[in-house]
Amino acid sequence: MIKQLLASASLALILFSACQSNPGTPPATALQFETRNFVKHYCVNDDQCADFNVFYLQFAENSPQIARQVNDLIRARIIAGLEGNTAIPFEAALDSMGTRFIDDFVQLKRENPDNTMGQDIQVTSNVLANTGKLLTVRLDFNTYTGGAHPNSASTLMSFDLTQNARELAAADMLQDSSAVLPLLEQAYKAAKGLQAGDDIKQLLLGDIGTLPLPANIGIVPEGLLFVYNNYEIAPYAVGGADILLTWEQLGQSADRKRWLE
Repeated sequence: MIKQLLASASLALILFSACQSNPGTPPATALQFETRNFVKHYCVNDDQCADFNVFYLQFAENSPQIARQVNDLIRARIIAGLEGNTAIPFEAALDSMGTRFIDDFVQLKRENPDNTMGQDIQVTSNVLANTGKLLTVRLDFNTYTGGAHPNSASTLMSFDLTQNARELAAADMLQDSSAVLPLLEQAYKAAKGLQAGDDIKQLLLGDIGTLPLPANIGIVPEGLLFVYNNYEIAPYAVGGADILLTWEQLGQSADRKRWLE
């Protein structure tokens, strides 16, 4: 489920973006928002429960068209990340997925009464940057539906609010990615307990020779946040990594004034 998050979500965003063609007026100040919660909960007994729990953001109408587009794009990413139906309304898709999750759990308990584990799916949503020019949101997906360990993945989404809430790509945020990669490698080694001179290949999957940019990059007040998910570049035992490079570290490779001033 989580392993397919990035590919499925990218397709969903392309589809939603294609439907949004009229420019909106960027907000003069930060977008107003609240966090909402969709829950389905079922227990077969006091100890064995299934929880489907999605926290999502609702952006307000102080800039109506921008807010609608941001809501649509983020919700598309949530549904795609959960492998749901992006062609139906958001809450209907959540309800369908939650019902299926509970039904599968009940069926599992009927067929395997000796299985005493609970199951859960949880999505959390947080705003990392919010100005009249820029919005950055982080989505964290965590699931356990059996197996040796839970699965998790994170998505960063940065939007240019001056251009109809267009989602930013790496090329929009980085003027020189080649200059950033050595900084990322140094920070990644440190995060994983390696010395600067150690070979990074000992951490990476066998077909990856050098540290690439991650699939998820976001603009935050302190600089750029780079998120490597589990299995993205390294085995599960190595784990993922959140790497923050400050504006001072990035230097001419990124333009702070464009987004935060």
